[in-house]
Amino acid sequence: MTCSPQNDTGPHRDVAERPGASGSPFHLLDQLTAQHARDAPLAIAVSGGSDSTALLLLAHAWARRNDRSIIAATVDHGLREAAREEAVAVAALCADLGVLHERLRWERDETARRSQAAARTARHRLLSRWALARGACGVALGHTRDDRIETFIMRAAAGSGWFGLAGPSPLAPPIEPQEDAAAPLFRPLLASGRDELRRWLLAQGAAWIDDPTNQSETYQRTRARRLARALPGSTRASIIRIMDHFGELRAAVTAGARTGAETGVTADERGRLLLRRDVALDLHETALRRLVGILVMSVSPSLRSGGGHVRSERLIRLTDRMRVAGGVGRGTTLAGVVVREGGRGWTFAPAPPPRTPRAASPIRALETACEARPDRWLRRMAVLTVDPRYDLLRRPDTHRQNGF
Repeated sequence: MTCSPQNDTGPHRDVAERPGASGSPFHLLDQLTAQHARDAPLAIAVSGGSDSTALLLLAHAWARRNDRSIIAATVDHGLREAAREEAVAVAALCADLGVLHERLRWERDETARRSQAAARTARHRLLSRWALARGACGVALGHTRDDRIETFIMRAAAGSGWFGLAGPSPLAPPIEPQEDAAAPLFRPLLASGRDELRRWLLAQGAAWIDDPTNQSETYQRTRARRLARALPGSTRASIIRIMDHFGELRAAVTAGARTGAETGVTADERGRLLLRRDVALDLHETALRRLVGILVMSVSPSLRSGGGHVRSERLIRLTDRMRVAGGVGRGTTLAGVVVREGGRGWTFAPAPPPRTPRAASPIRALETACEARPDRWLRRMAVLTVDPRYDLLRRPDTHRQNGF
């Protein structure tokens, strides 16, 4: 992998500074890092593919122009023999640019749920923790306009609603629920197309690595990519317009849900989240649905570890019942979270573990009794309970200003 020297004129200006509704890479990088200290480096996730290589070079040019610094990392999944060589090639490019580079080894949990979504969450968690340890303001990912279209196709096929069809946003909260556990994720290339970036790389004299797994029809993303490429340009443009529109709606709904969380959500001494009735019923039904979904995701151990999602139809049924006095009754369970109605509102708490069959021995019976003690169970679950307002966050500075 090689790269020609970078400067502030020439081919990169068209890609980096091109105006657009969603923002050029330079504009998005300015906005995403504006609230962070200038001496905090920006971390770049670089696999060696065309998208992440373009991101590295663009971020390097942006950093030089703005007197900022960047660092880079490559995640080695340990699944291919060539991965180590690819990481070495990325390290060589970073050395040419004077950028600190590290190879991060992903240790797969063989007992964890296997899926592309779970693997992506684990990868982002690894990058976020590394970035935080290096004092970075965030992790920039090389997701492009093509990734948006592919995501739209995948989510439409899965029957996702408009909220999910809005797709990825330029700024996402950290993977970890605790404020000091990880860095946020940035996506400054969402307005740039993959072919456009590759033409720019060729003009720069840069090379990239094509991952053979991206050609495997085993993966849903690969099939969606093939379908997206077959779409006419007008259809692709229409998808982006639809996603932009849904994105604006999502921002408005999220703002309403954030307001509800700031004014109506507290945590009690038992680690339960409490949602006030008067605040909840004052929200638009879509904002309430988003807020309840965030509460469930914040409390559910499986959802917080990337092991699934809240089914929209069940979420709709729950919020519809919440709008009726006594509608939740003695309680209901959603995604491993027990929701109960009280005088002032509703509580959200992790569901207790399933009952253990009667033990065959006195020793096992004693162990079962100890495991069932509520105080021990609550202590184990306390670390999995998080202030849901953090999940609603779109700007890190807002989180700090409100003292959460």
